[in-house]
Amino acid sequence: MGPTFDRRDRRGPRPLAAYRAAGRNPQIRTPSGRGSGRSLGAFALAVALALCPQAARSGERGLDVLAVSGYSSAVRACVDDSVPPAFCGTVAPDAYSVAIGDIDSDGHPDIAFARVSEPGQACLNDGHGLFTCAPIIGARDDQTQAVLGDFNRDGRMDVVLGASFMAGPSPPPAQICFNLGGTLVCAILDAVDYYHTDLAVGDLNGDGAPDLVTAASSTFLTPSRVCLNDGKGVFVSCADLGSPQLKDRAVALGDLDSDGDLDAVFATTTAVPDRVCLGNGSGLFACTELSEEVSNRGVDIGDVDGDGTLDLVFVGGNSTYLCPGAGDGSFPSCLPLPPETWPSWAVSLADLDGDGRPEMAFAREEEEETNRLCRFLGYAPPPGGEPLLDCQLLDPGISGLGFDVALWTPWIFQDGFESGDTSRWSSAVR
Repeated sequence: MGPTFDRRDRRGPRPLAAYRAAGRNPQIRTPSGRGSGRSLGAFALAVALALCPQAARSGERGLDVLAVSGYSSAVRACVDDSVPPAFCGTVAPDAYSVAIGDIDSDGHPDIAFARVSEPGQACLNDGHGLFTCAPIIGARDDQTQAVLGDFNRDGRMDVVLGASFMAGPSPPPAQICFNLGGTLVCAILDAVDYYHTDLAVGDLNGDGAPDLVTAASSTFLTPSRVCLNDGKGVFVSCADLGSPQLKDRAVALGDLDSDGDLDAVFATTTAVPDRVCLGNGSGLFACTELSEEVSNRGVDIGDVDGDGTLDLVFVGGNSTYLCPGAGDGSFPSCLPLPPETWPSWAVSLADLDGDGRPEMAFAREEEEETNRLCRFLGYAPPPGGEPLLDCQLLDPGISGLGFDVALWTPWIFQDGFESGDTSRWSSAVR
């Protein structure tokens, strides 16, 4: 399986520490030097961004961190080796969903995004943080979700575009856009023909081909679904995962019970408990409800507190939560995060500084706040108190609703999944 990137997605990659959960210690290539890119001082960077509005450039030590935000006003890329990345610029007009992956196979992270009223685009990175954007060929103008994965196993990143209720009154089909040497060309994905508000990518049945999980539309009461890939990018059929009344809003994948199979967690939009669905390695899931009954919009997975087990981070309109994992697929409690993390539309986790614990990026709903990047500092006393975070503005130079956010770093595996089967892991980026 080629490297995939789970967006919320949107979701983003999983932290390196998660691969060491339950005693696993894969042989990991650490990143090499900082890159040999051309040097740009601060003044030169400002001039470059001013003269080239579709560019964002890295600092003089090369592109080591990439954070991409989809705002109501712009797609913004922030690059550098600092945390948060220091240099931000506008890449394209607004986007509802963003994803990061190496589309042109040059070893540098590129961007794909979906928009509400125009076709999605792919933005290729020259290795120094300069992005050149072009429409995805054949993409519909009513798709609002974008995820990346090597769906036909030819070693190149493909894109799947999906639609939510925002696209219009009748459900359009999803699209799979195959990568023809850096050019993406779309075809209809007939099996994925319902409204869905999120997509996640991962090998659910151990055949080496990335599959899809959709989160349902709460507006039109369509069910969440599991769509298995035949290895050629063909999804013959999808199976419902729960009833439409569950009103799932977002989905993320990870090995929550340390058995080597991918599991799913769903965030719900109404006062219905969020769900954890443990996979059996064949594409089937057994679901249980979390104890919290809050309205959530997004979720991501990572070892936030550094204890060797995967945790859940939920975001919503009135609250955000960290649910520490027990390592067996259970989450005994969920703890509220500080007010500066909400209201949020989406969350992405990645270990940007290589310390073994992921940073958390929040796509903020309020224009005056913009997106935030937060570090976990520990729990307040007594033991088991509320999580303590250090939060900063991810991109101070922008205003607009933050619909989505994705993070990239060379410290993690780009498939993002803790399978335990080393043959299913991609190599490190550097």
